[in-house]
Amino acid sequence: MQLPRLQAKKGREKLIIPQNYFISTIDSQYEYMLGSRARAEKIMDFFDLALPVGGVASTPFLGMLLDGVSTAGVLAIITAMVTAIGVFGSLPHLWAGYVNVCLFVLLRPLYYSAMSDYAAKVFGFATFGRVYGTIIALSGAINFSQIGIVALTKNAYGGDPVPVNVSLAVAGLLLGTAISVFVAVQGHRAKARHEAQDADETQSLMESVMEDESEYGTF
Repeated sequence: MQLPRLQAKKGREKLIIPQNYFISTIDSQYEYMLGSRARAEKIMDFFDLALPVGGVASTPFLGMLLDGVSTAGVLAIITAMVTAIGVFGSLPHLWAGYVNVCLFVLLRPLYYSAMSDYAAKVFGFATFGRVYGTIIALSGAINFSQIGIVALTKNAYGGDPVPVNVSLAVAGLLLGTAISVFVAVQGHRAKARHEAQDADETQSLMESVMEDESEYGTF
């Protein structure tokens, strides 16, 4: 019964277009880094269980996180997790593989929840469908780059996934940091504009009240 399961996993690696890069290549990555098919199978067994369980178990906590942390803060958390996945995904140790899987199964639902939350808070519900659909469409289009990444790993690095994982970690850190800072700055500016508008409205209301009182005082 084990042989069909291995064939299914190898087939999953070949059909990489519909899948996330990590999901598509985790089996071959750890088989190379750990130098053992049996140890890679342990990672895969844990991953097969953790992926659905982690998504369901983390849902209530994700709701509290999105309600209690600013959009920029959530993006910073995602950036830190993406970077950590790249770092732990480059360590040829079994324990690092388990940590990497745990991070990934938590990041996946957080990412999709954060993107929908971001689209709703920033662009409003009137254009939510178009904005969120565009984000998902871009993510799907970027997935086609997996073909080149896998080819680069096999041809240029002889199957070693570490150079690609490190490069993705650095790219994720730089891009995520830039986006987080941009959102934080824009949020601060928007808050300052709202406070200025509230102050102007309060001042106008006070002036209106004072004018009314002065008019009543002439009688």
